[in-house]
Amino acid sequence: MEEKVIYAVVAFSAIIFLVSLRYLLKSSTQETNTRQLVKQAMIATLYIAITWVFRAVSFHAIQFRLSEALLVLVLFNPKFVSGLTLGTFIANVLLSDLGIIDWTLGTMASLIAMLLMIKTKNNIPITLSIPAIMNGIIIGLELTYLFETPFIINALSVFVGELDVLVVFGYGLYKTVENNKKFRQLISQ
Repeated sequence: MEEKVIYAVVAFSAIIFLVSLRYLLKSSTQETNTRQLVKQAMIATLYIAITWVFRAVSFHAIQFRLSEALLVLVLFNPKFVSGLTLGTFIANVLLSDLGIIDWTLGTMASLIAMLLMIKTKNNIPITLSIPAIMNGIIIGLELTYLFETPFIINALSVFVGELDVLVVFGYGLYKTVENNKKFRQLISQ
């Protein structure tokens, strides 16, 4: 990989880390910080485990990454941006054969999607389409760069897979959390 691309990827990684850390450090007490760290670790681990179980369909142009359904949790607690970003990064490092470019761009796509989801959380159809749009564009460009395949094919295939996951599983998770007052309270703290 070209040296300039590696430098850009490292710079993006640093930005991703700093933006996601911002959401985690909004708590004021040590007890709250410890509780938040545990929640973030649990969310990251869950994301990694789901991606690992379904790794055969979680990468490349045909993506049906079920762990992306967890992104709806940021609608109930924006601090989950940290755990989900970490989970995305670790899953990509451990499981993607596309290397550092995928580790960074894949993580960046999810981070941008979550930040936009938080801003549009009052319009669930739009909110659920944001990860599909961001991953379609960013991962579509990545796949085009790596494999020299047509962008439109890459973008559409990633978009459709991501949209399927968010509409079916993400919306199901969203409604389950929304309708479960105790669980919603637990994750909102």
